[in-house]
Amino acid sequence: MTGAQIRRPISRRLMLALFVVMIVPVCGWYFIGDLSSRLVAAGFPEAAALEFTREIRFELAITLGISVIVLGSVVVYVRRTVLDPMERLAEQARQSWEAPWAAPPEIESPDEIGDLARALDRSITRLHRRAEQAEQLASNLSHELRTPLAAIRGAGEILVEPDIDEADRVRFATHVVAESIRLERLVAGLLDLARAQKGSAATQEPSLVRSLVEQAVDRCSSLLEERNLSVSGTDDDAVVRAGGDSVARVLTILLENACQHAPPDGTIVVSWAMRAGDAEIAVEDDGPGIPSGMEERIFERWYSSGTEGQKGVGLGLAIAVSLVENLGGNIKAGRSSLGGARFVFSLPA
Repeated sequence: MTGAQIRRPISRRLMLALFVVMIVPVCGWYFIGDLSSRLVAAGFPEAAALEFTREIRFELAITLGISVIVLGSVVVYVRRTVLDPMERLAEQARQSWEAPWAAPPEIESPDEIGDLARALDRSITRLHRRAEQAEQLASNLSHELRTPLAAIRGAGEILVEPDIDEADRVRFATHVVAESIRLERLVAGLLDLARAQKGSAATQEPSLVRSLVEQAVDRCSSLLEERNLSVSGTDDDAVVRAGGDSVARVLTILLENACQHAPPDGTIVVSWAMRAGDAEIAVEDDGPGIPSGMEERIFERWYSSGTEGQKGVGLGLAIAVSLVENLGGNIKAGRSSLGGARFVFSLPA
C-alpha cells in the first residue's frame, strides 16, 4: 500500500487534536510552577515561594484531572454522534451490492450526518435502479435481436441455394428487408431514448401541429396502405413552441402503435387543439383498446400487450414518454370513443 493509499482514521486525528487542545493549559500551569522555583532562586522568601508552588501544583493536578475528564467526554460524544454513524453508513454502503439496500436510520437526523445519509440513500437507490435497468436492457436486447438475426440468417442461407425459384427468392428477400427494418427501428428507438434521457436540447422554432401530423402520416404511409387504414384530422392552427422533430417522432410512434392494433380497413383519428395555453394532441384508433388497469404500465420499457400477430420491441411508448417529458409536456392513455385506445399528450404552445 502506497503512502497515498494509507488510511488515516479521522477518529485518531480528532483525538490527537483534542489532546493537544486540552494539554496546552496544563503545560501553561507547569511553566507557572516552574516559575515559582525560579522565584525562590531569585531571592524571594522561601516560605512564600513554597506556598505559591504548592498552590500551583494543586491547581495543576485539578486542571489535569478536569482536562482528562473533558477530553474523554468529548471523544465519547464525538464518537457516538459522528464517527459511529459514519462507520455504519460506510459499512452499509460496502454491503449494498451483496444485500438489499434499505434506507439507513441516520436518514432522519436533522444534521450533517442526516444530509450524508439522505444523499447516500438517493445515490445508491439510483445506482441500483440503473443497474437493474441495464441488466434488463441487456437481457431484452439479446432476446429482441436474436429473433430477427436468426430470421435474416435463415433467409440468407436459403437465398444462396442455386436452385431456388424466383418466387421463393423474392419472398425470402422481402423477409430479409422486413427484419432489417425491424432491427433498424430497434436501434433508432434506443438512440432516441438515450437522447431523451440526456435531455438533449430541442429546436426552438415554432411548428404547426398540422404539418407535424402530415410528416408522421407520411412516415407511416406503408403501414397505413398495408392495412388499408384511413387517418382523419382536425383543422386547428395549434402551434408547438419547440421540438418539432421530437413531436413528429412522438406522433410517428403513436401512429405506428395505432396501425399495429387497429383492424384492417379501420380508422385512426388524430386531433389537436389549444387547451389552457398548451397544444393538446390526441391519437385514437378503433382497435381492441387498452386492457383495464394497464393505462400506466403500457408506457414501461419492453412492455408488450401480447396481441396476436403483432411484433414490437416494447420501446415505442417509453420513447414517446421520454421525448414528451423532455419537451416539458405530459402524456396519458385511455379509452377512445371509437372503442380502441386514445393517447393524448400536451406541450407548451
